[in-house]
Amino acid sequence: MNSSFDHVLTQYTPLIKSQIKRLSLMQQYDEAFQVAMIALWDAHRRFTPEKGEFAAFAHLRVRGDLISYVRKEIRMAERFVLTDESSEHLLENLSIEDEYESSGFYFTPFLNQLSPRELLYVEQVLIQGKSIKSVACEQQVTVNTVASWSKTARRKLREMGSILGDPRKMKD
Repeated sequence: MNSSFDHVLTQYTPLIKSQIKRLSLMQQYDEAFQVAMIALWDAHRRFTPEKGEFAAFAHLRVRGDLISYVRKEIRMAERFVLTDESSEHLLENLSIEDEYESSGFYFTPFLNQLSPRELLYVEQVLIQGKSIKSVACEQQVTVNTVASWSKTARRKLREMGSILGDPRKMKD
């Protein structure tokens, strides 16, 4: 970063934070801040004083790029398809009600790490095959909310999978 952009970033950090809060992106704060910072840098680079004030231009660019980011995340969550074979193996036999054993491998550690909403996502979307949109309607929440359950559940399951390894390769 050059020194003039450092000054702009310092000056407009409150704008970035307020837009992140306004768009309810606190769960994805780091990613959203990065998107907003890139938008601010691009606004700083492209700004021409003849077209108006920088503050208005920066506000439009930051907010617009954050909204685009949200839309992209929603599209990705709606299109999410589980393709990792080791994750498929973990989830195809997953039962929410029972402790399930497959080749001496218990799934309870996975389930204990998930919140009730994340468990709902796993059961209804990954196991039952419902769409994120239908789960959102049933639970009377936004699609973005279910997408955030998806993101955190997938992250936790990935972390647990990498810690424990592939259960098909585990020896008794």
